[in-house]
Amino acid sequence: MEFPPDEIIEVYKALYPNVFALLKRDNATDRTEELIWLGIEIFWEKCQDLDFSIIGSPAAYIYKICKNKWIDEKKRSELNLNIDDLPIIPDELDSPSEEKLVELMEQCLKVMNETCQKLLNLLRETSDLKEIAKRLDITYENVRYRKSVCIAALRKCIKTITF
Repeated sequence: MEFPPDEIIEVYKALYPNVFALLKRDNATDRTEELIWLGIEIFWEKCQDLDFSIIGSPAAYIYKICKNKWIDEKKRSELNLNIDDLPIIPDELDSPSEEKLVELMEQCLKVMNETCQKLLNLLRETSDLKEIAKRLDITYENVRYRKSVCIAALRKCIKTITF
């Protein structure tokens, strides 16, 4: 599937107002063009796969790519995890033992934001999310969301250190 340049520009023009509105909520409208071109590029790469097919319009599909990329980026920035702050661990850890894994978790916890530190420490004490919600004075749903975000950040940190 090959896009003539005119069609790409038409898709870009169709997407611009919607992506602009998406980013306006987060005061990041200066990233609109970059995000649209990233979405178009990802869509183009997917189109190169002979097994790829979509139901619906390409513009709607590309918008969904842009939206998902923006949500991913927001989640990463909320975690406030800076790779440069991570401790350097020797290469001898091909497959960390339980002791090493606990040590890695401790090191990663130190560079994570305060919210994740509190939540992950409470998860060590209890797996009851309702209890954790009471202790942190937040909703159960918020605990579930934060748990998934913090565990993802912890996994990423450990993976970054060990690989």
